[in-house]
Amino acid sequence: MYDFQLYRSVEDNFPTEIEIEAEGAKYPINADFRVILRAIRVQEREDVSQEARNLKIIQIFYPGGHPKGDPLFYFWVFVGRCKAPEPDMPNIPPVMDYFFDADVIYTSVKMQYGVDLLKTPYLHWYEFLMLIEGLNDQTPLAERMRLRRMKTDHLKGWDLIEARAAKKRVALPVDEEAAGQAQMARFGML
Repeated sequence: MYDFQLYRSVEDNFPTEIEIEAEGAKYPINADFRVILRAIRVQEREDVSQEARNLKIIQIFYPGGHPKGDPLFYFWVFVGRCKAPEPDMPNIPPVMDYFFDADVIYTSVKMQYGVDLLKTPYLHWYEFLMLIEGLNDQTPLAERMRLRRMKTDHLKGWDLIEARAAKKRVALPVDEEAAGQAQMARFGML
C-alpha cells in the first residue's frame, strides 16, 4: 500500500501531491484522513449516480485541478484500494470497518497515542493508517477485531452462547441500513 522509510523526507513518506510523469505535472492532493474517509463514504452511496460520486471524489481530493487521464485511478492507488488480487490468498472477511468501528477507532487511537482524531487539524492518510496498524492488543478496536475472528466450533454450552452473543454484538453489518440498526442496538437504542 505505502512504503514508509525513515531515511525519506516527510514529503516522500506523506505526499501532498501526485506526480504524473506522462503529463510532466504534479497535482496537489488533500490527503487528510477525513477527506479520504469522506471519499470512501461517497463511493459507497447508492442513492447518487456513479458519475456524481466520481466528480465529488475528484473535487475533494484534488483541490487545485486533477490529472487528465483517470484521476480516480490515482486516487484509489493512493488510498491503497487498487491492488491486484492475489490468487493464493483466501477470501478473508473484513474484521474492521472505518465507519461502523469509528467509535472504537477514535477511542483506541486516543487511548494508545493520546491523539484526538476529532481535534487534530490535519492527519495524513498514511499516518492515520500507521496509527491504526500500530494499535496494540489492549485497545477496544483490537478486542472487537479479536471477537470477530474468534472461532466458536470448539465451544459448548454456556461458553458457546456467550461467544456467539459477543460476536453478534460486534458483527459487521452487510449493508448501510443494517449498520444503522446494529449501531443503535449496540448502544441500547433499539
